[in-house]
Amino acid sequence: RYGDHRDLHSFPTRRSSDLAFDEVVECYKVTGDFDYMIKVMLADIDALNTFISEKMSKIDEIDHFKSFMILSKIKDSKVAPLTYEK
Repeated sequence: RYGDHRDLHSFPTRRSSDLAFDEVVECYKVTGDFDYMIKVMLADIDALNTFISEKMSKIDEIDHFKSFMILSKIKDSKVAPLTYEK
């Protein structure tokens, strides 16, 4: 969660260099409990711990963050259903 919500709209521009880590493969501005979601690809739990403690925690504007791990892929379609039958 981004700490200073008054300047939230400038986060991607100001912090793009911070999120240019090789481990970050996707970044989204989202609704809900958090402001941004990043997807990282790491080798293992130790790499995740290092990434969080040595990179993400150094970004002053990030108030707090939560991590989730993908256990298995259920569906990963790249095709959008653009036509619908009534």
